[in-house]
Amino acid sequence: MDLKSAGMELASEMILKGARRGLKMAEVPIPYHPRIAESKLNTFRDGWRHLRFLILASPSYLYTVPGVVLILVGILTLGLALPSSHGIDVGPLRWQPIFGGTIFLVVGMNAACWGWLRAFTLPPAEIHEKTGCSICTVGTWDWKVCSFSACS
Repeated sequence: MDLKSAGMELASEMILKGARRGLKMAEVPIPYHPRIAESKLNTFRDGWRHLRFLILASPSYLYTVPGVVLILVGILTLGLALPSSHGIDVGPLRWQPIFGGTIFLVVGMNAACWGWLRAFTLPPAEIHEKTGCSICTVGTWDWKVCSFSACS
């Protein structure tokens, strides 16, 4: 199954890759004996490694879908900003939607590019190396090098 994880996230990786390959899974009962020595778990470190694996394993739900929603909200907000050059009154405050719309649009584009990049081009190991503003450019170039097919 080409497993890469070495810690607590190994069980999740086995389940995820098995499900993606359509393998049959079943629970097998085992005897449990309480640990005598002190636990080796580091709650924060092990939890973060596990969460990071799950996040990187499902880019659509984490990046692409929220990115597209933010893009749509940004376009809608910018659409509201065009006819109102003085802003929108929200109670005693005046809101300038041009700033919010631009932020929504930029963050949405970055999230959607990150999700697209992760889902279609880069294996998980390369994602950690390619971060920052140039992620879409680097990812598109890597995809071109792979003849616009799935890179491995």
